[in-house]
Amino acid sequence: MGIYTRNTSSKMVTKKTVKKTKLRLKKFFQNRYFIFRHGHSDIQTEKAAGRRPAKEKEYNLTMKGREEVSASAKKIKKEDIDLIVSSDLERARQTSEIISHITKARVVFDKRLREFDAGDLKGLKSEEIWKHLCDDDDLAFCVLPNGESFADVRKRAYGCLVELERKHKNKTIVIVSHEFPLMLLEWTLKGMEIEDIIAKRCAGKIKKMKTGSFCELCFKNCQEQE
Repeated sequence: MGIYTRNTSSKMVTKKTVKKTKLRLKKFFQNRYFIFRHGHSDIQTEKAAGRRPAKEKEYNLTMKGREEVSASAKKIKKEDIDLIVSSDLERARQTSEIISHITKARVVFDKRLREFDAGDLKGLKSEEIWKHLCDDDDLAFCVLPNGESFADVRKRAYGCLVELERKHKNKTIVIVSHEFPLMLLEWTLKGMEIEDIIAKRCAGKIKKMKTGSFCELCFKNCQEQE
């Protein structure tokens, strides 16, 4: 286990690096999946990242967010959605409820789809957290103090998908979550290693999914492996 310490403008932050492990990947084929990012919310207005709900302020959709989710929900309705699986954070919950109202699909909530937990860096602007993390040579696996690693986020989001695949067959499912978990899930299922995903994201080669937007998950080169 390695330790990496960096002096920020406000405090000393220590990150630990955990043992690298690979996901047990498989081919998905029983269901059709769409990923849907929550709509524009107060957190985008404040430009704060890594927000989790434990005794903290909840972030609601803005009027802009509600409008963009409603517009996207009307488009995705034609796909005959059977189920919506959503992060339980308020901005995602509100997004899934709008989608459900328009598509008539039922919603279930899953904590594994929550946003990345930045731990002691919560509340900093997104750019500040990214500047901090991108300085680390092994940032995919470094765990922020009282937070988690990017590998942790990918593992839990992927675990949610595996469970959906086991429970359902021939269904069209919408996964409502936050930009980072969805980005990790999308590119993992395109066959990219997590180190490459993070490197390309830091370099700006992987663009952010827009708030209130959706796309279909594509499974490329995702073979069974340990």
